[in-house]
Amino acid sequence: MAEKRKLDRSENEKGLIRAMFSDNEVLQRGLRQHFFQLPLSSDEETAVRGLSDDQIEILRREMLPSIADNRPVGMSSDVWTGLSASDGVDATYPRILVRENLITYFEQRFRALKTGANQDGDLLMSTMVQRPFVGKERLDLYVDICTYLTIMATTELHLNTLWMLGNQDIKTDDEIMQSLQKDSSE
Repeated sequence: MAEKRKLDRSENEKGLIRAMFSDNEVLQRGLRQHFFQLPLSSDEETAVRGLSDDQIEILRREMLPSIADNRPVGMSSDVWTGLSASDGVDATYPRILVRENLITYFEQRFRALKTGANQDGDLLMSTMVQRPFVGKERLDLYVDICTYLTIMATTELHLNTLWMLGNQDIKTDDEIMQSLQKDSSE
């Protein structure tokens, strides 16, 4: 008999996500502030600085996915997924630069989560959209604006995903069966 495919995370990972995000809007806001490089309240700072290395690794895997051998068939994706080489080099090249900036940016933010400090030379969101734009090379401007927008969208998407996972009602197998039986009898 073939082994059943698992479409979600390990129990350990789910437990860590629940420990992080269950009824913890302060952490969610603090992480958003951290990734957007905005000031954190003292409560947000405490919540963000309290993350363990394992919890930071879950965030990293969520926001910077990579192809792994243990992923179920059909569930493989990474930060390069979605690029289309069929658009040609001129259209694809700027998108590659955006993804490269995105990876660099998030790697720097994860390092800052672990060390508690930024480093000189780190990418800054504020400079990506700093005006004036006049005189800036078109490609540089395009890459900076797209990187900025992608950072915002990626951060919001993945923090909301983790928030939903952390706040799901946990049902036992018996509760699920009772619910299914109730639904089928109606």
